[in-house]
Amino acid sequence: MALLVPAIKSHMGDWEYFLGSMRMTSVAKEFQFFHELSDTDDVAQLLQRGVSNRADEIKDYLLESKHRFFGAMIVAAWGGEPKFVPVNMDPADKGSLSDDIDKTFGVLKFDGTQRFFALDGQHRLAAIKDAVSEKPDDFTDDFVSVVLVRHDDTKSGMARTRRLFTNVNKNARKTTAGEDI
Repeated sequence: MALLVPAIKSHMGDWEYFLGSMRMTSVAKEFQFFHELSDTDDVAQLLQRGVSNRADEIKDYLLESKHRFFGAMIVAAWGGEPKFVPVNMDPADKGSLSDDIDKTFGVLKFDGTQRFFALDGQHRLAAIKDAVSEKPDDFTDDFVSVVLVRHDDTKSGMARTRRLFTNVNKNARKTTAGEDI
């Protein structure tokens, strides 16, 4: 079955990526961990961190807090022949907005054969899966922001995706105790 994701097309360096919004229930169903998609444990360890008991803390936060909120997860799309379909605005509604809006705002369409795996956000993904499994009705109106990148299942594609994972994670910084308060 085709999957449609409202998205903003963007570009940085040599990456084309999409900022999307997906129902939390869809994320729980559609997103996987790389090790579930590949028989290569060596590569799986290089493309994702292991999931620790931190996922249980995040699950409890999701289940117990009406103020729940997450930053975007970075997710690789493997297959699915993604096509970006721009949504053009009526010139009368566009006002002073740039013409770029017609090139960057739209829908990302997958053909149904796609597989998604988290590059950044494995603990959040595990927590989402567990929370939605426990109380699916509590999350029907929740949406998660996702940054979608394309993953190619080739030697160079693996190296490229691994490089992105490494770049994102080596620059991550733990918050201080004061920031947590």
